[in-house]
Amino acid sequence: MNFIKSGNSQKEASKVFEINKMTIKRWHLRYKSKEHFRPKIRLSAKPIIEKESFIQFPMKIRRYCS
Repeated sequence: MNFIKSGNSQKEASKVFEINKMTIKRWHLRYKSKEHFRPKIRLSAKPIIEKESFIQFPMKIRRYCS
């Protein structure tokens, strides 16, 4: 969200972070309405991405997630 708040578009964020533009849009809408973009809590669902995989995400993504 820092990338978008700094004046960049959702389309640019989609290209930079290589994330589908609809995902960016959903995250941004959730951020604007609830002031966070954490996923909804699903009691019976397992996480799609493992914690170790997330830790190894490219640095260009993590530097905007602070």
